[in-house]
Amino acid sequence: MGIIKMRIGKILILILFLLPDLSAAQEDSVKSDNSDLPVLNNHYFAPSLGFLSPFFTTNFKTGIGTGISLSEIPVTILDSTLSGTIRAEDTFVLGSIDVQIKVKDWMTVWLKTGMSARIGTSTPTILTHGFATSSDFEFGWLLRLFHNKKNLLSTAISINNTTLSSSNILRYVAEVIESPDSMDISLSKARNPLAGIVGLRYAYAYNDLWGIQAYLNFLYGEAILKGSQNALKFDMGFLLSFEFSRYRVPFGVNLGYYISRFDLFKNKEDDQTEAVFLEIVYIHDRQFTMGLNFSRVRDGAPLLERVNNLTFVNTSFVINYYF
Repeated sequence: MGIIKMRIGKILILILFLLPDLSAAQEDSVKSDNSDLPVLNNHYFAPSLGFLSPFFTTNFKTGIGTGISLSEIPVTILDSTLSGTIRAEDTFVLGSIDVQIKVKDWMTVWLKTGMSARIGTSTPTILTHGFATSSDFEFGWLLRLFHNKKNLLSTAISINNTTLSSSNILRYVAEVIESPDSMDISLSKARNPLAGIVGLRYAYAYNDLWGIQAYLNFLYGEAILKGSQNALKFDMGFLLSFEFSRYRVPFGVNLGYYISRFDLFKNKEDDQTEAVFLEIVYIHDRQFTMGLNFSRVRDGAPLLERVNNLTFVNTSFVINYYF
């Protein structure tokens, strides 16, 4: 018994001796974990689909979604006077993959790719609106400009390549009738613009309950139409982030808005796309999150003749994992 008591005493002394080091190691571990997560002032910024983050993390994010748009198709008679409208219904689907790798505490590299498609879901819509697809690939660098307990300001530099294609049966028939001997007529029209992007990204955490994010991007590169000059575009977005871990509720909420303005079809003609969204994110484990994104998107460039914009209501499912 004496030997056992002696050994227990030695173990207790060893534990007391190592306790400060263990506590420090635990604090360092927490700090390390926070440095690898989007955290400011103990507030966790739940990842959002498509919203540009200023944080220096290593993560994989993917999302898939669908939406619907209702509009009107004008019906004309031979003298080109309006005689009524037909209801049009378009379906929108999207998918994206984002990968970001933390190289230094002040630098990350990322790449993302995404695809989307719009197609008419009724015979009149298919004939008049046809379908359109878009795929893009972007590669870039994120650099830290300023960082303290509540604020993070970063700058991003990237290159974007987009492939757009559209098809319209009625347009194709009209072109064949107008120029039956032409060899340049095609049912599908495609464009592949390349552009460079520079921007700023910012995050601020008031406390552990809420914070804000914002970004501003400037893009300059090839316009979509062949023969047109280069186009200048800017993107801007704001996001209000809520996280309820203080109440032991494993959910976060994002409320956001973004807008894009750019020269698209003709020189000196501005088109505008904007969206508002609500995102509910399950964050029981901050390393792995799942969320639902509900958005209303007004597409100012639907690749449609005589249609200035389409408004979609979308629902997307998002998964994100921090390494």
